[in-house]
Order: sequence, then C-alpha cells, then structure tokens
Amino acid sequence: MNKFKDNVDVESIPEITTPVENVVEEKPEAPAKPTALGIWIAQNLSKESAVNLMPFLFFLTVLGMLYIANKNYSEKNIRQIEKINKELKELKWEHLTAKSELVSKSKQSEVAKMTKSFGLNEAVVPPIKIAVK
Repeated sequence: MNKFKDNVDVESIPEITTPVENVVEEKPEAPAKPTALGIWIAQNLSKESAVNLMPFLFFLTVLGMLYIANKNYSEKNIRQIEKINKELKELKWEHLTAKSELVSKSKQSEVAKMTKSFGLNEAVVPPIKIAVK
C-alpha cells in the first residue's frame, strides 16, 4: 500500500524518549468569529437575493463601461488637440518664414537684381507728374 512505510528501515530511526510531564496537549483553536461583512453576505446572498441584485449589478456594469468609454473618448480628443496644436505651430513658423522671404525679396535692390535678367533697368530719372488741363 504505502510505499514509504514499506521502504523505511526501522532500525535507522533513533528513539526519542520524552518524559510524560513535558508533553503539552494542544487545545483545538476556537473557530474564528465571522466578521460583519461575512454575516451580511451569509444572510443576504441567497439565490433569491442574488437574482434581486442582478438589475443593480447590471446597472453598475453599464456605468463602469460608460466610464471607460468616456475616458477613452477624452484621451482620444486630447491626443487630437495636441496633434492640431503641433500642426498649428508648424504652420505659424512656415508663415513667418514665407513672410520674411517676401519682405527680403520685395526690397528695391532685390527687385532690380531680378529684373536685370529680363532686360529691365532701374530708372535713374525720378518720375515726373503729368498734368492735363
């Protein structure tokens, strides 16, 4: 039957002698007192009460799902706002760059350099006013 008992060599086990006076009998522990929560669960969670609690648990589940969905929706909106803000900053810098290039290219000296390739020269004589009577 028991393989361990059959294989044990009885002669190899040392004898332990203990005086009878020193032996202490262990008292069985008293069962733990149930807590208030344990008592409430035992009294209120029968099959009938569990069935009666189902609508409330369903309501709590739906609220939890709505909470999670709302959190995900708001995080998605925050990411989208950050993306749009980053794009707005890039467009502002692009606008400033284009504006500074326009200012530098619209200077009189720059316009004169660009028109020389077309054969146009800068006027040396100031413009005169023509008056018609």
